[in-house]
Amino acid sequence: MSPFHRYAVSAVLLAAMAQPVLAKSTGGLIGDAIGSVARAAGNGSGSEVGQGMVSAREPAGLVSLLQDLGYRAELDVDSAGDPIIHTSAAGVGFSLYFYGCLDNRDCDSLMFSAGFDRDQPMTPAQINEWNRKTVVAGAYVDDEGDPFLESYMLTGNGIPASVFEGAMDEWEYVLGDFLDFIDW
Repeated sequence: MSPFHRYAVSAVLLAAMAQPVLAKSTGGLIGDAIGSVARAAGNGSGSEVGQGMVSAREPAGLVSLLQDLGYRAELDVDSAGDPIIHTSAAGVGFSLYFYGCLDNRDCDSLMFSAGFDRDQPMTPAQINEWNRKTVVAGAYVDDEGDPFLESYMLTGNGIPASVFEGAMDEWEYVLGDFLDFIDW
């Protein structure tokens, strides 16, 4: 990368970091800035993922890998028009939301998310107990006291399939722990 491109990358990222991140449907300022810088630096759209790699840029590849790993996986579109994968682990359904998308494609990251509609609401103090003890996935309660577990993963132009497989193993393990924690 030329000195000019390094300077441009630094300037755009610093400007983006000084602004609040916008809602998911816009891809956010940081996601837009990174995508613009990558294209300006000659890296293309980043939509091609190499052999043995997976990325949020190619949702069908993630579905295929999940199915190869023995998961049920269904590709759909969320309310913002971005891809979403519905699957399950540890006996419960969860979704993989796609983030950093440009025009509902070329996404750069994923959010593993599972929510639970409990008869007995949980309090933020109860969920904070979980958050104090784990770093793999954060939890929160919605306005009805229902708990949610989420974990973010940046895939950029691609990560080794084995890394994603390890993340799935870790998610399934922490999801099982969370089910115990919320008495599900």
